Amino acid sequence: MSPSSLGELKKTIAKALQDFVDIESEEAIEVQINDDPGLGTVYCVAIPVRRVKAESRFADGRIETGPDGVLLEWDPSDLHADPSSRFPMGC
Repeated sequence: MSPSSLGELKKTIAKALQDFVDIESEEAIEVQINDDPGLGTVYCVAIPVRRVKAESRFADGRIETGPDGVLLEWDPSDLHADPSSRFPMGC
């Protein structure tokens, strides 16, 4: 893939995600291209996401927040409360 095509690919990826997440920078998107005998050409893309936009966190478009704009689904004052169950890939 030519450098200009790779740049266009990154722009297309960033544009596709812009309604859902804030990306650190388009230049920071990493693309690895590998040939796999069983699959053919495989594109692995790493996208540095700054945050998920609040509008896309709820299926019906409504945003639930506390008075300070933050919604906690666990009690931070409870030492036994465990938010890690919300993060299956690690906390």
